[in-house]
Amino acid sequence: MKKVLLASESEGFLDRNTELLLQRGIQIFTVTSGEAALKLYTENHLDLIVVDYRLDDILGCALCSQLSSTKHLRQTPTVLITRNTSNDMDMATNSGAGTILLKPVDPNKLLEVITGTIDLQAIRCKRVALNVPVVCKKPELEIPCLAHNISNSGILIETDQLAAGTRIKCEFTLPDSMHVDVEGEVVRIATSPEGKQLCGVKFIQTPLPSLRTIMNYVVSVANSAPDSIIPHYPSQHCMCS
Repeated sequence: MKKVLLASESEGFLDRNTELLLQRGIQIFTVTSGEAALKLYTENHLDLIVVDYRLDDILGCALCSQLSSTKHLRQTPTVLITRNTSNDMDMATNSGAGTILLKPVDPNKLLEVITGTIDLQAIRCKRVALNVPVVCKKPELEIPCLAHNISNSGILIETDQLAAGTRIKCEFTLPDSMHVDVEGEVVRIATSPEGKQLCGVKFIQTPLPSLRTIMNYVVSVANSAPDSIIPHYPSQHCMCS
């Protein structure tokens, strides 16, 4: 069962949307303060956090900023509900929230966003095998590499010419002949059982056409060949250096 945290100072907001989401089989946690939201999240594995414009002790955008800047919380998607004013929109845009909704929010629209975000997150968690050549580009340098696996958020490549923190462009062609050109950052270095250096590259601001191409490939492979899904990142057999 998926777990969603609702944070709002409004008891009406919490009651109304809790009832709606419970009918969809989603487990709901509710809080009225940012402090309670942070405490509850650290004690539970949540799939999504929905933050209203104002809480008892903090603005919703400030809570989202805390969530996005806290290292171990970054992987949980957030939905921020805010007012339609230029100042509030500026703060919301800079809050780190994954999705922004404007007040007033229709409950059915909120339900659609919540279920859609949870479904997308489930897809993003899937990593499938991929064995194709990859060209990694830095200024004035092209590095031929080999892909090991891919997800919607990143790719694992084999090369000993990249270091953690390196920003690169990755170009490769998926087995269905679709070309992909994305930017990324090396966020993890590992060693395979065969002694090969593996680099985990996180995609950065993936263009929508490339994201759709990668997503379609990951979903297609995961659905047609479940055995190809990689259970860990970069691999349960790799030793991190």
